Amino acid sequence: MGKTNKKLLFLLISMMIISIIISGCKKGDVEKVEEEMEEDIEQKDVSADVGAKKTNELVDRGEKIADNLVELIGVEGATAIIYDNEAIVAVEIAEEVELDENMINMIKNTAIESDGQIKEAKVIADKKTFDIIDDIAQALIKGDSIDKYKKEIDNIMKKTK
Repeated sequence: MGKTNKKLLFLLISMMIISIIISGCKKGDVEKVEEEMEEDIEQKDVSADVGAKKTNELVDRGEKIADNLVELIGVEGATAIIYDNEAIVAVEIAEEVELDENMINMIKNTAIESDGQIKEAKVIADKKTFDIIDDIAQALIKGDSIDKYKKEIDNIMKKTK
């Protein structure tokens, strides 16, 4: 390769590097694109956020109730769902504890006092229903709508104390 060809090749490569540097993304352009993407995402999520906020609030309130219930002597596990201003409370009772009216009333009162917005608390102590309520609560935590479980919850509420 001759001297002239080497100079042309060097000039061509130099020009390509300079053009890449000049035409490459600038920080301002990247930030602008990111802002536009965030605005698009926010606009798309507005309708989902309304339902999600309500569900998230109900989930948080249910978790608060369950946390307070497991502090009671004799309650080994608890899960709660808030539905139509009522709490459906599923509890696992210690083997040495009897689930009598006093215990049921203590659980109901603790649930109502823990939330302040619910009118009633329904108590469930059987393992099968506890698992169903817990599965629903976990699905709500993951973002499912409570409306998806309306029929199942209505059936459980009919059977509770």
